[in-house]
Amino acid sequence: MKESKRKIYLITSGIILLAAVIFISSGSGMLTYKVGLLFDIHLGTLTSWIIFINLPAISYLLVCRNKTMGTIMKIFLVLGILWLPVSIILAGNTSLIFTENSFTYMKQYSGLIAGSSVVAVVHLIISRTKKYRKKEE
Repeated sequence: MKESKRKIYLITSGIILLAAVIFISSGSGMLTYKVGLLFDIHLGTLTSWIIFINLPAISYLLVCRNKTMGTIMKIFLVLGILWLPVSIILAGNTSLIFTENSFTYMKQYSGLIAGSSVVAVVHLIISRTKKYRKKEE
């Protein structure tokens, strides 16, 4: 991927992520509106899905130069895309009302996707630190 395109995608994904996080954090009544387009799924659920897609997408764009980490982040991106279908299957409904047991699995699945971003950032910090240490020597 060309560097200029990567930066554009990174900035766009960052803006979308920030907007989604602000919307979710606002606790707006709009979060409970049902979007008839997709099986009457709540707008808050769709916004959460956007977050779970954008976290690994941004992580991928940050580490895509490293082939191994890029591949790992692609896997997490697929898991992020599958977040909504997995949520619906675990909850057994489109309102995402979970049983206690299925909610535990959903928290772990969501944490895995969010945690991938932490791994990408740590990898980025370590690789940059090594790069600058080599320059100093």
